[in-house]
Amino acid sequence: MQSYWMLMTETDTALELRDTPTPEPGSRQLLVRMRAASLNRGEFLLGHGLHGKPGSWKAIGGEGAGEVVAVGAEASGFKPGDRVMGRCAGAFAEYALMEVAEAMPMPANLSFEQAASIPLTFLVAFDMLVLQGRLKAGEWLLINGVSSGVGVASLQLGKALGAKVIGTSGSAEKLASLKALGLDVALHTRSADFGPAVMDATDGKGANLVINTVGGTVFAENIPAMAFEGRLATGGY
Repeated sequence: MQSYWMLMTETDTALELRDTPTPEPGSRQLLVRMRAASLNRGEFLLGHGLHGKPGSWKAIGGEGAGEVVAVGAEASGFKPGDRVMGRCAGAFAEYALMEVAEAMPMPANLSFEQAASIPLTFLVAFDMLVLQGRLKAGEWLLINGVSSGVGVASLQLGKALGAKVIGTSGSAEKLASLKALGLDVALHTRSADFGPAVMDATDGKGANLVINTVGGTVFAENIPAMAFEGRLATGGY
């Protein structure tokens, strides 16, 4: 099969298309014929550690969608021919292995390209909002960088859970487009100056859950913008 490999150093990035053996699924894995794979910014950030040691080649791609070809002995719930999407290493290839725990049935109304763009961002959002953040209906959710991939996923999931959502972004145009997805309060800023606006929007109570996709530059501003017993999740850093 053909697969793409990447070499990263502190100064260079190189791609190479290789002929490699088709992998065999482990006991709890699916072998998937990849029909689409999604490109994430993490693929090009050396500090994320996705490529092992600097200067080493690695098969790339972190998520995708396709059809199940073979099923491991202990991988229940799927059969050959099923359309699936999920997180998987080496997704930029004709075939890739997907852990059954990270594979999801693909909705019939999605194209392979649409399905391939969902798993990583929504798995991260689900972890932050549901498993760790315990977000409840009626609570306030503040998303730093709401127009990012994880930001948009968190907005959609937050609204599905019944939360009220405040989002920051440096793009007024992107904030305007997110109104259609239910963004309640749009704060146009790239700076750590949003705390007073968050307190105003929440009647002085603060955000119950903060999703920080921006990083350390806004961390200090998030703390006083949080409600009593608020939670803060930092994604991607």
